[in-house]
Amino acid sequence: MSTIKVNEVQHLGGGSALTIDGTGYITTGQPVLAKLRLTSNQTNLTQESYNKLKLDEAAIDTKSGFDNSNDLYVIPIAGYYRIYVQAHIGVIGEQNSLRDSALVITNTQVSGGAEVQIATSHHRHYNGSGDTSDVTETIYTIHQFAAGDKIAVYTYGNSDTETAYDVFADIDASDESHMNTGLPGTGDGEDNSTFVIIERIL
Repeated sequence: MSTIKVNEVQHLGGGSALTIDGTGYITTGQPVLAKLRLTSNQTNLTQESYNKLKLDEAAIDTKSGFDNSNDLYVIPIAGYYRIYVQAHIGVIGEQNSLRDSALVITNTQVSGGAEVQIATSHHRHYNGSGDTSDVTETIYTIHQFAAGDKIAVYTYGNSDTETAYDVFADIDASDESHMNTGLPGTGDGEDNSTFVIIERIL
C-alpha cells in the first residue's frame, strides 16, 4: 500500500486546483456557484402565458455567469449542474383567484441556438369550488451543459378573474399582510421569496 501526502494540488499552468486540510476536507479552487434573485416585484404579467423571470441581481456568482440585461445565466464551464428555482406567484389585490401556477427552466444551446425545456413544474389549485391566493412554486433538476449554454426561467399564472399575475420578491410584498409583522432577523435583502440557485457538481 502507498500513501501520497499533499495539502494542495496545482494545475501545470499555475493556480490551486484543490486543497486538502488536516481533517481530509477537500476544497476546489474554482467552484461554479450562483444565487440569482428578484429584488423588486415583477408585476402585470400576461396571465395564461409563460413570462421570463426577471432576475435583478446576483447575490453569489463565483464565475461571473449572470447576464443581468437578459435575465440569463451563461454556463462558464461544461459539466453537470444542479438548478433550484423558487418563485412566489400571486395576484396583487386579489385573494383566491390563482387557478394554475408553473415554472419552466430552459437551456438555449450554444451549438445550434435552440431553446429547449429541461424541467417543468405545474400545480392546479382549483379544488372544485374555488382557487388559491399566493403560492410558492418550486422546481429542481440536474442537467448537463456545454460552456456557453444559457439558462432562463419562465413563470406562469392563470387567474380565474383574467387579471394579470405577479411574481413577488419577498413576503413583505405579498397580499399576506398578517405575515409582514415580526419577521425573524433583519432581512437585509435575504428574505427573498423568488430566487435561482445554480451549482456545478461534476
